[in-house]
Amino acid sequence: MSRKKSFTLDNDSFASNPGNVGVNVFVWAKHKPLIVGLLAFAVLFSLFRVYTYSRWCLLETGAALVASTWYWTRVKEHFAFGCANPGIVVSIHPPLVAVSTDVTKGVGYYPVIKIIPHSGGDDARLGERVGTVALYGDANEHHAYWSDFNPISIEYATSDALVHKRVLDSYSDEDWAALNRGVKDLRKPYRPGLYRVERDSSDWPS
Repeated sequence: MSRKKSFTLDNDSFASNPGNVGVNVFVWAKHKPLIVGLLAFAVLFSLFRVYTYSRWCLLETGAALVASTWYWTRVKEHFAFGCANPGIVVSIHPPLVAVSTDVTKGVGYYPVIKIIPHSGGDDARLGERVGTVALYGDANEHHAYWSDFNPISIEYATSDALVHKRVLDSYSDEDWAALNRGVKDLRKPYRPGLYRVERDSSDWPS
């Protein structure tokens, strides 16, 4: 399987179900105002210093622009190339979503559930299905599985209802069944974190 070359991701790994979700910068900024605001401030403040202090401050402007460009490219590539995984609202207060995936690198079955904060707030409903897109990380390259994954709700990327429907429709009945089985393995109250599930039927080491 081939894809457009990425600038911020590992081009040797490919998602089994790519998100292919475009990012609306205003929607993202609504959910991530602090980091977006800091990046914008860094660029504007460096330009102010160029105007009021010295043209040498253009070096600061260049560094701020590089950081901002890398950040936005990373966000866009996360949703474009990351793996789409099913999520379900498991708590309203606090708002939490459970997301399931198999973190195998190709051989074996290593199911996990990750509990993440949810942006739906009071409008969310228990059991509501949520589309997410995740990147995978590795703290130990010698394992047959990824050590972590980072799902983000597509609500952070777009408010387009058709995109949300397309992503939700990309999950199979077995995907949803695996998510429900995994959630049943977890203790209540739910807390954010990564949890190994289905230990009796998977390849997780005992």
